[in-house]
Amino acid sequence: MTFRSLDQIASDFRAIDPEFTRITNGNQLLGEFLVDHPMDEAFAATTGAGPVVFDLGVLDGPEWEGVRTLLDSQLVSQPARTELRQLGADLRATDTNGDRYLNNQEIVTFAQSHSDRYSTAALFRTAANSYLNRLPSYLAQPDLTDQQISRLWGTMNRYTQKWDEVGADAANRGTLCGLSLDGYPSTDQDNPPDLIRRAVNRQLTPEELGTVHQILLAPPLNPEEIGMLGSLLEGAARAGRTYQGMTILTGEQERQFFSERNEAVRRFRQELAAGRGNSAAIQVALQRITREMTRIEADHPERISATTLFLRAYVGDLNPAEVASLRDWIRTEAQT
Repeated sequence: MTFRSLDQIASDFRAIDPEFTRITNGNQLLGEFLVDHPMDEAFAATTGAGPVVFDLGVLDGPEWEGVRTLLDSQLVSQPARTELRQLGADLRATDTNGDRYLNNQEIVTFAQSHSDRYSTAALFRTAANSYLNRLPSYLAQPDLTDQQISRLWGTMNRYTQKWDEVGADAANRGTLCGLSLDGYPSTDQDNPPDLIRRAVNRQLTPEELGTVHQILLAPPLNPEEIGMLGSLLEGAARAGRTYQGMTILTGEQERQFFSERNEAVRRFRQELAAGRGNSAAIQVALQRITREMTRIEADHPERISATTLFLRAYVGDLNPAEVASLRDWIRTEAQT
């Protein structure tokens, strides 16, 4: 495999911080550099709308060679190197049943028993997502070739057409792994969609580079699969079947279980609005919802919301492990 060079990585960092010399801590890489909207991601993870499945197989796969090269390089300080390797060891230790997949219950349980390193399960969950998904995907994607850009453009067009075929107007299309489908389908070489134009000009962000690599490597769920997912989740919940060992909640059970969570989110949004421009008030609001969500999540970490999972599939927010496992789950459930 060909990986992003250390010079390219350093250049990407300097595009964000002209004074960059080396990575000094894990969050600088995983929480700032690789995430375009860190506050949105933190909020999603804190409120239970983030990833619930992770694949440890990537740690021993060919793409991980790029991560090892980066961690061994002079671009990473020794404290950051130690911190990131500890995260990898912790993720392996989280797999209590040895199936190479981590579910939400395992993430929450490990974080609670190692609160000296992870103050909340949300923090551990977001770190896991960047470490296992965004980091290797970004490093495995050098600047896009003309052929790759053509494939990406064709894929964006094809998924847009699939949304059109199921009757979704432009305002109600999903996204492709979070990338907007606005402007597609298109074949206008003189005025390409924004993503394609920036890919040609080598202006994609680190997160976008990783996302494009994932799209080119394996297709995301398509509209037909997403439609099937909604009905299959309902049926599995009624029958008491699970997804990756987690109990699926729908209907009244879902409403009751998430009512306290939703109320905490409502108060948090009110506090954010009232504290606009007041960093101290915002910090207090963040600390409060973190405490509340930590307590709520500890009650039943094995439960997941069918609605949340479906909506994450619809807006293209699933990580590669979730896409692969849900595709298998959909196939199995459809035969049940």
